[in-house]
Amino acid sequence: MEKNYKEEEEDDKQIKGLEAEQDANQDGPETDCGCAEWRPSCLQPCASVGFFTGILSLITIFGNMNYSYYASVISQIEKCFGLSSSMTGFMKNVDNISTIICILIFSHFFRYSNKPRIFAVSSALTAVGIFTFAVPHFIYGSGDVIETITNSTEIIRRMSGLCNDVDDAGRNCDGAGNANQRSFNTGAFAIFLVSEFIQGMAQSPQFSLGVTYMDDNSENTPQHLGVMFGTRAFAPVLGFLLGAWASNIYVDLSDPNLDSQDPRWVGAWWIGYVISALCSFLPVIPLALFPQRMKGSEAQEEQGEFKEQLKDMPKALLRLIKNPVIVFVTCGTCFNVYLSGFSTFMPKYIEQQFQTTASMASILTGVISVFNYCLGPIISGGLVARFRMTPVSTIRFVVFCHIFGVLGFVINMFIGCPDSEWSANFQNRSADCNLGCTCDPEEFIPVCGSDGLNYYSPCLAGCQHDQAANTSSLTKLYTDCLCISNGTGTAVSGECPMGCPMMVPYVVIYCVATFITSMSFVPMLTTIIRTCDKRDKALGMALIVFVIMIVTFPAPMLFGMVIDTACLVKQVACGREGACLFYKRSDFRLKFHGLAAVVKFGATVAFSIGWYKIRRLDIPLPADDRDQEENEAEVTIPLKRSEENENV
Repeated sequence: MEKNYKEEEEDDKQIKGLEAEQDANQDGPETDCGCAEWRPSCLQPCASVGFFTGILSLITIFGNMNYSYYASVISQIEKCFGLSSSMTGFMKNVDNISTIICILIFSHFFRYSNKPRIFAVSSALTAVGIFTFAVPHFIYGSGDVIETITNSTEIIRRMSGLCNDVDDAGRNCDGAGNANQRSFNTGAFAIFLVSEFIQGMAQSPQFSLGVTYMDDNSENTPQHLGVMFGTRAFAPVLGFLLGAWASNIYVDLSDPNLDSQDPRWVGAWWIGYVISALCSFLPVIPLALFPQRMKGSEAQEEQGEFKEQLKDMPKALLRLIKNPVIVFVTCGTCFNVYLSGFSTFMPKYIEQQFQTTASMASILTGVISVFNYCLGPIISGGLVARFRMTPVSTIRFVVFCHIFGVLGFVINMFIGCPDSEWSANFQNRSADCNLGCTCDPEEFIPVCGSDGLNYYSPCLAGCQHDQAANTSSLTKLYTDCLCISNGTGTAVSGECPMGCPMMVPYVVIYCVATFITSMSFVPMLTTIIRTCDKRDKALGMALIVFVIMIVTFPAPMLFGMVIDTACLVKQVACGREGACLFYKRSDFRLKFHGLAAVVKFGATVAFSIGWYKIRRLDIPLPADDRDQEENEAEVTIPLKRSEENENV
C-alpha cells in the first residue's frame, strides 16, 4: 500500500513538472511587472506571490486602520456632533450596504480580469472615502463644543461650573428651543454615511479576488493567508495608536485649559482620517504595475461575454448553496462578524470600566489586537501547511478554538470594577445646600468630594471657589462646597478613584481567549477553499461576504443599543438627549460581555454542525495528504454530480 502511494506521488511530481514546463512556455507579457510596453527588467524580481502578499497586506492595513481609529475616537465624534451609540453603530455599518450591492458583481464579472489593477483602483477609492469622513470638521469645525462668549470672565465661570448667580440653563438654545451646541448635526451625519458607502464599495473586491489570486498563483496558500491575516493585525494597532495621539489634541488644535479626562474634552478626531487616507493611496502605483498572473501559473480563461457570465452566475450560486460545508461555515462566520460590534466599543468599555483616558484605552486595545491577531493567524497558517491538515482537521481545529472564545467572554462578565458611589442629590437642583446656585442640569462636570462621594458638578455640590490643585496638572480643587461635610468640604475635578486592580486579569483573560480564537481564521478559509469548485472560488468567497454583510448588518447597532441601556448620564441640549457621558459599570460589563458570549456560542454551534456534515462527505484530497486519509473520515463534496445535473 505504501509502495503504491510512493509511486503515485512520483507520478504526480512528474505530471506537475510537465505542467510547469507547459505553463512556462505560455508565459508572456502578462507575467511581467510594468504597464503596456514599459516592463523594465529591474521590476521583474517583484513579480512573486510573496511580494503581492506584502502589497495586499499594506492595502488591508491602511484600508482597515480607520476602523480601529474610529473605535478609539468614537466618543469624541459622539460628543462633537451629538450622536448616540446606536447612531454611531449604524453609521459604521453603512459600508456593508455598498459591499452587499457590489461584491457579488465584482467577484463574478472580474474573476478573469487583471486583479492587481482592480486592487489599485480599489485602494484609490478607499483613500477618497476615508478622507471624506474628515470633511465635516472642515465644514462645521469643532461643532461649537465650547461656545464663544465675549465676556472672558463669564467663560471662566461657566467652564468651572461653580455655584453662582448665573443661570446657564438654556444658554445653548435658540428662540425656538433648538440646540445650537452639541445637538444632533444632520449634515455631518449625512457626510459620514456617504464616506462609509464609498469605503464599502471600494473594498468589496479585495478579499474575494485577493485570496483567489494568491491561491491561483501559489501552492502554499495557507502560509500566505497566515501572513496576510497576521500583518493585518497591525491595522488596529496603528489605528489605536493614532487615535491615542489624536485624542490628546484638542479638536480645534487650541488649548482649552481642560484636562483630557474632563467630559467636555473633545479630541482632534479628524486628523487620523487625513493621515489614513494618504497612507491608503500609497499602494496604488505598485499594484497598477503588478502582473496579471505569475510565471509558471495557469493561463487564465478568456473573459467571456457579459451574457454568458450573467447566465452562468445563477448556476455558480446554486453549486455553492448546495455545498453544506460552505453553508455552515458561512453561518459560523456570520456569528463571528457580529463581534465587530464588540471590537468597535472595546476602547469605550475600557475607558469607562477602568477609569482610563481615551488615549490610554486606545493604546491598550492596540497592544491587545497585535498580540491576538498577528501571532494567531501566522501560527495557525504554519500549522495547517506543516501538518497538511485535511478539511476535517481544519474545521475541527476551528471548533475547539471557538470554545475557548466563549469561555473567555463568560469569565470576563464577572471581572471588572464596582459602580461609583454618588451623592444623594445626584441631579437634584432643589437641595437645601445648592438651592441658591441656579445650576445648569445639562452641565455634567463630575467631582470627587472630600467625603468620598461623587457629585454631578461643582455647582450641584455647592462649591463656591476653585483653584489649580497643583502647578503641573489641570486638576482643579473646589472649596467651600456647601453640600459636602456641612459646607466645609472640598472637591477635586474628576470621578473618585476606585483603586480597582481588575484591569490586568481582565486583559490577560481577554488576550488568551481571543488569541486562541484568532488561530481559527486561516483554517476556516482553508476549509472553504478546499471544499469549493476551482471556478467558483472567487464567487464563493464573495458569497460568504455577501451573506455576512446582510445578516450582520445590525451588529454594531445591536451592541450600541445594548450599551445605551447601561447609560447613567446622557448629554442633553435643550431637553434633547445625545451621547452618553457616563455608564453604570456593572450593567455595561454584564450586557457587553453577555451579548458577546451568546454570539460566540452561536458561532461554535454552527462550526460544530459543519464538522458533523463534512465527516459524512467525500472530498478528494491532494496526493500529499493521502498519508492522513486513513486517520480521517472520507469526505467528498458531490460537485461533479451537481454538474451532471446541470447538464441534464
